[in-house]
Amino acid sequence: MDIVFVILHYMTPEYTKKCVESIQCRLDTKKYKIIIVDNASPDKSGQMLATLYKSSEDVDVVLLEENCGFAKGNNIGIKLSCEKYNPKFVIVTNNDTELLSTNLFSQLCEDYNQNQFSLLGPMICTKDGKCNVNPINERKNPRQWFEGYLRHNIRLDRLADINMDVIFLNLLKLYSSIKGKRNKILDRKPYNIVKLNCELHGCCLIFSPKFFEKMSGFDSRTFMYCEETILYYACQKNNLITMYDPSIAFYHEEEASTTKSAVSKKDKRKNRYNWTIDAIKVLLDNYLL
Repeated sequence: MDIVFVILHYMTPEYTKKCVESIQCRLDTKKYKIIIVDNASPDKSGQMLATLYKSSEDVDVVLLEENCGFAKGNNIGIKLSCEKYNPKFVIVTNNDTELLSTNLFSQLCEDYNQNQFSLLGPMICTKDGKCNVNPINERKNPRQWFEGYLRHNIRLDRLADINMDVIFLNLLKLYSSIKGKRNKILDRKPYNIVKLNCELHGCCLIFSPKFFEKMSGFDSRTFMYCEETILYYACQKNNLITMYDPSIAFYHEEEASTTKSAVSKKDKRKNRYNWTIDAIKVLLDNYLL
């Protein structure tokens, strides 16, 4: 098997179907499988997809009994990919992405032969017409940066209890625009050249055999947020090469699954703050010592 795609699905079947169709139309190898992992979608769209792809030779649908979050949900798909199909590459991609390139497999083989990468990220194009999501900008003093980001989310969580978090964020944006304040970074990386050993956006990550020699997937101690950051520092810790290649491209709708949810807007924000707090603690306690 050349490639197995793992698509984590939650409540947005129209995006998942587009993602599958883009792979089927544009992939440059016939030796592939698509594993859709339904994260216990409350709208029963997982069962709908299972019925839709029941007779498909290309697509497997896994229905989870509970929402395991991003890391655990994708890890289930990754484990199944390796155990059932043993592919050359495992591609974990959000359900609101679409494959744009027609040379994906051939380019991955070339990149792997030349650089022995463990984790690769493609160019990510978004609906605003930009393609500069990858690679992630380097942070100056990352531990200090994330300690500040932790305090920021703790503050937002407390403000959300009294419905003041949105007002605070709007005031912060206004202040930043007036002062011209920007995150401290070493430099802004161009998105149109190949780069090694950089942090990659989590909407589409490509795992090679080198990765699985030392690691098995995402850190399962997080539910959502910061997964790609933790994965980057885990790769550094294990002396694994990460790579950005703009000659491979995906489109990303951005936050389709997180936008569509069964909970209230306030609960969404509270969840986001708390999940981010938990993820940052995992990062600080285990990778940014």
